[in-house]
Amino acid sequence: MTTSKKDDVDLSKIKPQPYESFEEAERRREEEATEVHEPLTERQKEIVREQSSINPITQTVSDAMKEVNKVLEIDRKFEGFIEEDKK
Repeated sequence: MTTSKKDDVDLSKIKPQPYESFEEAERRREEEATEVHEPLTERQKEIVREQSSINPITQTVSDAMKEVNKVLEIDRKFEGFIEEDKK
């Protein structure tokens, strides 16, 4: 006993899909991937943090600490050169 689903499908409701060649799709993806967007404004950053449940104060402190750590790492990098100069 087979049931045919052909009777259930209303072909008049099916919309034809536009043809897009592989090259066109690849070109469109390439353009989207290389689009340059303006940096987020402070308000947009706040919205992103709110939507991702990031505490803005914690994030700001974390960002500041990252900047401080980068500076300290750079300073430490040159300590060896300074000690070599003293010898």
